[in-house]
Amino acid sequence: MNNEQAPINCPFPNCGAPIRNIPAGISKKSGKPYDEFWACLNRDCNYVWKPDKNTGYKKPPTEKEPNQEDKILKAIGESEDRIMGALRELYKRVEERIINI
Repeated sequence: MNNEQAPINCPFPNCGAPIRNIPAGISKKSGKPYDEFWACLNRDCNYVWKPDKNTGYKKPPTEKEPNQEDKILKAIGESEDRIMGALRELYKRVEERIINI
């Protein structure tokens, strides 16, 4: 595969780290063969670019897809928002009852 077909740096926003070629080989973990691919050198980034088997080129994604950690952090943030809303409502009700006593 020609290096000019793959991006030089990670295209994900807020990353831009270099990517490197991982040649085709056999997985040490599963023992199964895998095709050549390109991966971001930033360990916090999950960017992987795989060439199309027919054309040898596949347009890389332009946005980072959320990984499991991103999904968990989003869910935590949404939960915190709901909890804070419930606490505000509870505080408001307690305050109203104190005033009415």
